[in-house]
Amino acid sequence: MTTKKILAATAAALAISAAAAVPALAKDGFYVAPSLGLLVPQSQDYDDGVDTGKVEFDNGWTIGAAAGYRFGQFRVEGELAYGEVSGGDFTFNGAKSSFDAEQTLFSGTLAGYYDFGADGIQPYVGGGIGFLSADIENVSALGINAGDLGSDTNLTLFGEAGVAIPVGENLAIVPSYRYIWVDDGGDGFDNNTAHNFRVALRVGF
Repeated sequence: MTTKKILAATAAALAISAAAAVPALAKDGFYVAPSLGLLVPQSQDYDDGVDTGKVEFDNGWTIGAAAGYRFGQFRVEGELAYGEVSGGDFTFNGAKSSFDAEQTLFSGTLAGYYDFGADGIQPYVGGGIGFLSADIENVSALGINAGDLGSDTNLTLFGEAGVAIPVGENLAIVPSYRYIWVDDGGDGFDNNTAHNFRVALRVGF
């Protein structure tokens, strides 16, 4: 065998070995995907025509459980998620102060995604719609306990981009970014928005 043929055979063997080292993602069918995330709420402006202000929330966390179905490069997915945000700062007519609160978030969403590529590392994009319920308790500011502000449920929309990294047969680690919009504005307040940086473990069947 000539040197040229030896090199060609070696290159072919390396290519086959590299391809075999990257596990294939799950085939068409059902999957589940628990997730953990960092929630970064955006500031919420206030302007009633007389007074102006801004609410800036501390970062929080989320935990979710999703179930979906893959067909080809498309997926449909339903998810239930829970999150918490503690407090933050508020500005009213130029005067700024901090506040404490126990804010819990619960959401239910239905989403659609498109996966790029069939095997190996697989980027994806998509979005969803659903509801988000926020319950705010034990609010205190400037040494005054304002008590509970109650709960409110509103429409929520999100866009998401991520990448599925296969780590085994029908198993992938999925880091992603989600932009969340909540239709909860009114009485001078803008709608709430947030960034959600998540990591999920997707298990196919």
